[in-house]
Amino acid sequence: MVHVTVTDSRGRYIDDLGPAHFQVVEDGQPRQAVAFESLQSGVSCALLLDTTASMHLALPALKSAALQFIADLRPVDSAAIYVGQRRRAEVMTAFAAGQTALYDALARVSRDLSVRGGKKVIVLFSDGEDNASTLASRRVMQRMRAVGIPVYTVAQGQALQSQSLIKELADLSTGTGGLPYAVAQGSEMAPVFERIAQDLAHGYLLAFTPEPSSRTGWRRIDVVVKSDRQLKVRAREGYAME
Repeated sequence: MVHVTVTDSRGRYIDDLGPAHFQVVEDGQPRQAVAFESLQSGVSCALLLDTTASMHLALPALKSAALQFIADLRPVDSAAIYVGQRRRAEVMTAFAAGQTALYDALARVSRDLSVRGGKKVIVLFSDGEDNASTLASRRVMQRMRAVGIPVYTVAQGQALQSQSLIKELADLSTGTGGLPYAVAQGSEMAPVFERIAQDLAHGYLLAFTPEPSSRTGWRRIDVVVKSDRQLKVRAREGYAME
């Protein structure tokens, strides 16, 4: 499956495309799309909120923005909240404490979402400092790129002081077809979550069958939109064949 977002040269969403407008190119070879979902279909959204001790100053604004984000989702969408390593029914039960196991949490969320059909995304809010995961960061990053669930990252706190952390979160987003954001002030959280909610409402989902092959490893994906307009396409970069 390939999640696709299409915008014009001015950044406006293009919502009038059908299956005939899209072509998936796998390692340079065109593939026929076998399924197509437009922007009208629902999105399964998982919010992964870092509420550990390093986030205590940002938590009040984060709660408010997350609740508004859920309110902005459409009736056809669904949401799940993950707080640290524990899933909560209510955002407001979150409190800042403990260590951060960012990569373990990402692996858990991706496993949960992988059993759901249709469009799905992860919204990750964290300062990027992982000090408790049992899984290696490189392995989890590879898995997230391979499974193809778009990840929207919102960097805050210590991540803003570290170029390596900013790059790590940005690579996670761009590699999966999501978008990276950075928040310096609590007042910036609500607009960021609003932009993410808008982006989720304008995506397409394509599915194609890979060419049978005994070759394993990484396969690059490019999505081509057939149009006489100058359009920008955002999608996952590829997948791993094991």
